[in-house]
Amino acid sequence: MQPKNAHALNNTWKRQDTTQDLIVWFSGVMPNPSHAWTVRVADSKGYLGDYDATLQGNRFVIDTGQFADFPVGDYVLEVWETYSKDGKAETGIYPNPDSFVTFKINANVVDDDLIKSFDLDEVLGKAAARANKAIVVDGTETLPAGSQAAVESRYDGERVHYTFKIPRGDKGEKGDKGDRGAQGPQGIQGIQGPQGKTGQTGPVGPAPTLRVGSVTKVAPGGSPTATVTGSNGDYALNLGIPQGVQGAAGGLLNWTKVDLSTSDYDQNTWYPVVMDTMGQSSAFDEIAVRRPLDNGWGNPSWASHARGFSCACQYRIIYPFFGSITPTCYIDLESQYFTSDSKSPVHCDLNPNNGGYVLYMRGGSKYEIGYSASTKNWVPYKTTYSINTVSFAPTTTEPTSFDRLRKIWPTANIINLQTLTKLGGVTRTNSLPSLSSAPNLFPGQTTPTFSAGDNTSTQHLSAQRFSYLYNQECLPKQNVVINPLKGDTIMQSCILRISSNATLDDKIVFSFFNIRSGHYQHHVVPPTINQIGAYEYRISGSYQITEDGFQLRLMDLMNFGLSSASGNGSDAWIEVDAPFAGLVQSGGVTATSLLQPVTWTGKWGATLANGISNHSKMADNTNYYDDVKYNISSFAPSTRYRLSFVAWGSGSIQTLVYPGAALSENGKSGDGQKTWTLTDKPTEYTYEFDSLATLYGDNQKTLLFRIPGDKQAVDFSLDTNSVVLEKVGGQVKRLICLIST
Repeated sequence: MQPKNAHALNNTWKRQDTTQDLIVWFSGVMPNPSHAWTVRVADSKGYLGDYDATLQGNRFVIDTGQFADFPVGDYVLEVWETYSKDGKAETGIYPNPDSFVTFKINANVVDDDLIKSFDLDEVLGKAAARANKAIVVDGTETLPAGSQAAVESRYDGERVHYTFKIPRGDKGEKGDKGDRGAQGPQGIQGIQGPQGKTGQTGPVGPAPTLRVGSVTKVAPGGSPTATVTGSNGDYALNLGIPQGVQGAAGGLLNWTKVDLSTSDYDQNTWYPVVMDTMGQSSAFDEIAVRRPLDNGWGNPSWASHARGFSCACQYRIIYPFFGSITPTCYIDLESQYFTSDSKSPVHCDLNPNNGGYVLYMRGGSKYEIGYSASTKNWVPYKTTYSINTVSFAPTTTEPTSFDRLRKIWPTANIINLQTLTKLGGVTRTNSLPSLSSAPNLFPGQTTPTFSAGDNTSTQHLSAQRFSYLYNQECLPKQNVVINPLKGDTIMQSCILRISSNATLDDKIVFSFFNIRSGHYQHHVVPPTINQIGAYEYRISGSYQITEDGFQLRLMDLMNFGLSSASGNGSDAWIEVDAPFAGLVQSGGVTATSLLQPVTWTGKWGATLANGISNHSKMADNTNYYDDVKYNISSFAPSTRYRLSFVAWGSGSIQTLVYPGAALSENGKSGDGQKTWTLTDKPTEYTYEFDSLATLYGDNQKTLLFRIPGDKQAVDFSLDTNSVVLEKVGGQVKRLICLIST
């Protein structure tokens, strides 16, 4: 079985096809071009030999012309690395232990007679020559009739020895009894002749040899045959081997070729290619497009390989072509190789006005289109194609799959699985610069060994490694700032890897840091943490903008924590990889809060910094404090409201609407009081409550965050920018929404 960290492209081809390149790479492996790399191949019978590979980046390109003489069948390969380190020869073998990279050679159309012309002696001789070994046939052994023919081999260090085991033929039927002939006369006794002289010893005859003669195909279910022909010590073994029974047909797409390689198609234009009849009215269709690395399919100017380029695209669409049922479209794969501008030559779209499917294809190449329903003719249009009031025109700008569907039917579900896999659930363009050879993140808070200006990290492959981070804030050396609008959503994600002796604390948060009018405020977002490996995690989170005028600093990670044998992680390391920040423009959708600016009063050592208020109350103190207060702009009777905020700490706090305006958790008092038990990591708290039928007290209502006046110690931190009070059922989006990946 091929391991998850090994990848192979073009790993199936027809026998004697020399135009393909088998491309192999391994996740997390960046090959060193100064080392020696060799591909070793085997089949079910054993090792076949060493073959050449060309290293391109992190990929091994293997010319399949080296395998032109291989018979039809399944094969495995390993990539061997050899180099010298500190004067010692080292060898690395890829992929993982107990696994191989697989490839398969299928029969071509003339292979009906393959077995007739298959010269086993020649193939064995070539294999032996490649391995620099000689072949010796030790002999043959006759097996009982009906036994399975077999060939045994062994290697004595110098030669490969073969023993052929051939089943005996079935005993023939007894012939009819012949007529009795007439008795002849008695002959006369002859005279005994003289003793003859002893003849001379003749020359030594040649040593007998046995080679494989012809190999023929026997009908399925037939018996194997074996005959020996020849004379004077030179004998040939002729075999008849039963053909296997034809297997059941697999579930395949119906494939059709489209030619855009002629000169009347511009190589930098994507043309609409449309089915000549509408797709089936089922609830599910599958479309795929492929193009092999073969210059017979066209070699456009933007192809970077001598044989052009290759691509593989696949789409699944759930759309019944009637009514108002919302379609769902999956982009499973849009991959291309050897394209100099990295643009996909193929994209897919859907005409929601019952107009069928449209493929956008780039000029300069032939393509093959697979469709899950019956075979269709696909027609390219050099001019605008229109149907049911919707038009698709050739374009010199690379299209986006299902973009027309999205614009006409905004609620359509369009899911790019390839992008989700790469970016951990985020589907917009990365706003962060890629990591360079000089690390661009650094710890931003003081620790026993770090200071704010230190750059203690190192580059490790594509990631940035820190010797350890304990209760740290990690952020870019240079601010990466964007200017979103009200209603936009900011998404962030990254990959974290830790050493095997460490444990990742789950207190880590994203801080969406707002720079506005010279003031700096944190917006703390508890992320979703997904473990994707033994010591590898993907963290992601999002934040929706509540008003215009923000300047948002990206990729600020707070409360990094590692625990290990040392207690604080000082003997461990952590890596940050694939940092991503993206902007989703929501088209004017707003988040509404009924709260007016916060009023904050410090009690008992409380502090306020960057929008985070911190409070502490000792166990022997019996006074309650209302340190954080929000005025409510409007508050109506007999109305349902929702309160949400992000807080953390230890002990408990209370929230209430004052004076008497809402039902509390006990359903009796009029202040809407609710008690919250805090945890030691930032957590989003949400509560829905009903206002009273008749409000009383002051007209101005206030939302209070209260530290209770009991004899319990309390440590309380609140993200003052996360607090939202809203009417239930209004056109409102939550300020904080977590990404599920």
